[in-house]
Amino acid sequence: MVKTIFLLLVVLFWYGVAVCVVQTVKHCTTREAASFCIQKIKEVFAWSWKEAFAKPPVQYMTHIGWDGERQCFNPKVADEELVELGKLFQFFRCIDIRYNENVYAYRISVVYGDAGQKNSEEFKTLVTKVLGGCLADHMMKYSMWCGENSSLFMVTLYPEYMEIAIARNDAGKSWLEALRKKREQAKIEDQRKAQGICTLEEVWGENKGDRMTWGYDAKIAHQYQTKSSIQTGIDTHCHALITGSSGSGKSVAVSYLLGRRLQADPNTHVFVCDYKNSEDFRFLHGYENYYTGEMCYDGIMAFYRKFNETRESGGAERERYLLIFDEYPAFLNRLQMLDKQNKEKRAADVMNAVSEVLMLGRGLHFGIWIVTQRADAALFANGSRDNFMCILALGRLSKEQKNMLFSGEELPERSYQQGEGVILLDGREVEEVKIPWVTDVPGWRKHMLDTLEQSADGNVRREG
Repeated sequence: MVKTIFLLLVVLFWYGVAVCVVQTVKHCTTREAASFCIQKIKEVFAWSWKEAFAKPPVQYMTHIGWDGERQCFNPKVADEELVELGKLFQFFRCIDIRYNENVYAYRISVVYGDAGQKNSEEFKTLVTKVLGGCLADHMMKYSMWCGENSSLFMVTLYPEYMEIAIARNDAGKSWLEALRKKREQAKIEDQRKAQGICTLEEVWGENKGDRMTWGYDAKIAHQYQTKSSIQTGIDTHCHALITGSSGSGKSVAVSYLLGRRLQADPNTHVFVCDYKNSEDFRFLHGYENYYTGEMCYDGIMAFYRKFNETRESGGAERERYLLIFDEYPAFLNRLQMLDKQNKEKRAADVMNAVSEVLMLGRGLHFGIWIVTQRADAALFANGSRDNFMCILALGRLSKEQKNMLFSGEELPERSYQQGEGVILLDGREVEEVKIPWVTDVPGWRKHMLDTLEQSADGNVRREG
């Protein structure tokens, strides 16, 4: 017992000494020095535990460093084979081979003797020989070779040198994947700089509270390459008019905004009317409330019936409903033409339904997003266009469009990139907005479809 107490006192003494030394060297407070020492002690214990109990990494039987007699990875064999591999690059000026023990991986850099030789047939033949002869044939035996983008192998050609990365275990694969992502990101950044484009990336995440994000402040994005959200309440700004010329990024913006809406309220009942049956919404095929072409009439009427049912019940359930209509004017023109032929009034039915929801929908938690190239007042009965709480205009607007949508507002005089424009929200001044670039479009769409599937209706049917 006495020895234990004595040992603890010794440990505390040296701990105190260490704290004093850190405090003196780093010129910090006693508390900061103590935290620093504790962190280092934790790291030592973590390393000791890992060395004592961690399982050895699984090694893949790639060509380089594989000892056939021992059936395991042998660093000596690897060194010998890497030397032989280096001899193949006989007309290269410099070869830098780095071996990472922690992740069982190699990173080989080869500097060209002639910057232009990478385009020569001799160079291509040599690369084929190295990749095919030394690596591909052997990896194929173990079903591990999938070409240049194999999970265990990556080649990157730079203007003055070539880099080969080889992974040997799971940790190496993670390291290689990080390298690949970094390479792809660098390519994207180079393209943006060359085109003078400012792009904000977006990944799927959850909003906190009932806040709808309509994009980001474009001025801050261009000046600081950072995000400053433009947000409103879901219920206070439930109706949106999204307009812009062809190619301005309307459909992409709607996909982003729908994702944001579902993040803010996953239980929203969404109806999508995609008159032109565009690629941007094709992932919704199989969703019960997705309508295309002339079936959009059924979609609006189904939404309108829900609206009337809720109004008659007094909106007791307080569930949110949202109708998104892409290419609304083209659809109305088509209906009007068919009505003349068939002596019907379906176009008037649609306009009246949209008008009524725009005027009364807010209190019942019914919202409408209309997507159009032109937002003429004639498209909205009884002056209902004035009931849009959010007007998002992307790209270049004509003078007529400016007067039509932003009468009395002072608009910036500058050109906008795709996915940029101005937004007018009720109770606020006009703001310049930027719709972010979704990093993983398939993943974003899958999240939206999964969220719709988990909504109150559970109204997604998967197609085979």
